[in-house]
Amino acid sequence: MANPIFESKRYRRDLAEARALEEQLKLRFPDAVEARTIVGGAALDDTQIDMTGAPSTFWAAILDFAARTLELEALLNSAEQKLRPAPKDADVRNAIERVRQVTAANGSLSPMRLLLSGDRPFLGRTSLRELVSELRNWNSSASILVVRGERDSGRTETQLLLDEGRDAAREKFVLLDEMMPLESTFRAIWKNAGAAGPVPSLGQEPLTTESAMLMDFWTDVKDALETNDRCLWVLFDDLDKGAGRIAVRTLAEVLAIRLKDVSFQRRLRLVMLGYPEPQLPGKVVAALVRNDTTDDIDDSEVRAFVDFCAKVAGKQIGDPAAAATDICAKAKAKTSDVVPYLEALNVELRAWHKGL
Repeated sequence: MANPIFESKRYRRDLAEARALEEQLKLRFPDAVEARTIVGGAALDDTQIDMTGAPSTFWAAILDFAARTLELEALLNSAEQKLRPAPKDADVRNAIERVRQVTAANGSLSPMRLLLSGDRPFLGRTSLRELVSELRNWNSSASILVVRGERDSGRTETQLLLDEGRDAAREKFVLLDEMMPLESTFRAIWKNAGAAGPVPSLGQEPLTTESAMLMDFWTDVKDALETNDRCLWVLFDDLDKGAGRIAVRTLAEVLAIRLKDVSFQRRLRLVMLGYPEPQLPGKVVAALVRNDTTDDIDDSEVRAFVDFCAKVAGKQIGDPAAAATDICAKAKAKTSDVVPYLEALNVELRAWHKGL
């Protein structure tokens, strides 16, 4: 299976494995002269890399250059040659191996993660997975994610995919569901931003995308994030459900407009689930928006999952296609007004996987 970290022309800091590797390299090789030797061992042109500054600075430059030239694997091979005999330098060795195994059973990009924990629905979400790395790059302009799809199609599970690999110490995550009126939504955002003082009151001003009060609210949130050196994922769930959602939707739309400011892009990510309108307001910069639609899960995706699980377990499945068809059939038989198909499918997948 291909390794997306080695094949990306951008160093994948959105992945925990890539972040851990960078940390270990700068700790183990803090001397620029030794780092330059590693670069040379990988046959990289060190004249194209800024090797000045602190270890965190020149290692970031080295990894960015190696990714851009698709020579990251060669760089790691060279770094390994500079390690002391095992068991010394175990942390660096482990970090390198984790990058190599990013698509294996416990890696960040493992298809096993399609099987979510507990009774959460099984989701393909291929397009979303391709967007996540861009959204997690805080230097990227990709700042707004709009997810559409039928109710009970798994829109809410977007939060679990976005939450994986998040730097919890710095990146806060607030989920705003259909049960929260505007006042509660204000308080939740204010708290997660670490803003000081009381939450601004709504007042009597009509709430539109031109409302000064809503624009000022988001400015205060952004300022609090800068003061606390935090970033915030703001996820509005089920914007097409619940009472009073028009006002909440307007709050989200104002943030979408404010995100044209780069200082907002560096601190905030907006996720809108179940946004009912075909287009965002005209003042929203289209280049900032990424769109996703919940996709149907069919036999072919279940077959791919069956194949992968069997490979990881070292087992042979007599007829993988028949196994996938049987799993889907059982799930459909258990689908009802109370139990959506995706939930039933997840139950069957878990049962099959336990028996593998």
